[in-house]
Amino acid sequence: MEAADPFEPRLKPITQDDKIKMGNKMMQSSWTVRLVGDSQEYLTEQGKPVCHGVVVIRSLFWPGSVTFYQNGRQTTIYVGDGTKKTEKLQPFPLLPPSLNLDPEEYGEFILPEIKELTPEEIKAKIEEMYDELWAKHDSEEAGVLALDDIKKLAADAKAKIEGKEEAGEIKEEAIDAAFEAGEKNEEGNMMAKDNVKQLLIECYDKLQ
Repeated sequence: MEAADPFEPRLKPITQDDKIKMGNKMMQSSWTVRLVGDSQEYLTEQGKPVCHGVVVIRSLFWPGSVTFYQNGRQTTIYVGDGTKKTEKLQPFPLLPPSLNLDPEEYGEFILPEIKELTPEEIKAKIEEMYDELWAKHDSEEAGVLALDDIKKLAADAKAKIEGKEEAGEIKEEAIDAAFEAGEKNEEGNMMAKDNVKQLLIECYDKLQ
């Protein structure tokens, strides 16, 4: 193993490094040196010449090892996976893979059309389901309902018309106003079956 990758002295001129093979017959220095930025020299207030350019020395034996030099200061960084370049192994980055295209079956998403019911359709639906709803809330078969029970019946009716399994919220103010103006029993706290149905039909659009 040591013979295949012999030990290299840590400190030696870069001119003594072996050249690397870049092609069938092409050999190249194992280092590249470039001046990046402004190469012009300027004088400071003290009369000292400075250059704002940066000398970049890159190792081709160890891809990812870069040394920077500017005005007497230097630093070295390494960003890689610890793999040395050889004739059999050349760890230079490849292009990223192509992104997959969206599947054809997705197509264009079209929002479903929401049909708004006409007052006649709402009335027909209420009349169709009303006996079942009334029996549910008039469990004692008294023939009348109090205001709170009427609100529950209205919430159930709204849920069924909208195709929902559970009753949602309604604007109770609409029920309160219709109950106050509607025909009630002598005590004024109950409303008969037919009157509740009429109340529901007339104020349904206000329950939203």
